[in-house]
Amino acid sequence: MLIRLTANGQPVSAKNGKRAFLTRDGRPFVARSDAIIAWYAKQVPAIRRQFEALDMPTITKFVHIETHQYLRDEVLASSSPDGDNVVSACFDALVKAGVIADDKLCISSAMTRRQERRRPRVEIEIRVLGSLPELP
Repeated sequence: MLIRLTANGQPVSAKNGKRAFLTRDGRPFVARSDAIIAWYAKQVPAIRRQFEALDMPTITKFVHIETHQYLRDEVLASSSPDGDNVVSACFDALVKAGVIADDKLCISSAMTRRQERRRPRVEIEIRVLGSLPELP
């Protein structure tokens, strides 16, 4: 089974731009960047709606996930996010949207990256691997 979902808009890194703070008791705390917080706020509901339209329960089987990243700027531009960090953002969004139960279910992945100024986005393909055991 193959599921296709799209996160429209410029892909964002889940790792870069974190901010470090100290808690009231002096312990370090790392907060996500404003960019990834805004990306999740937009993309998680959109991904959830797309998945709900398929009328499927949350996936609890192992999966292979491919991300096809279409970037506003050239792939090697300093303004373009690292590809693996975009993949991480997508995995987190899939969990937050209730598409997959846990990102540990992804046992293989692949990504492509290219420039597309007019319509930046991430196309996410999830292949459910039914022959493997489910998580408890």
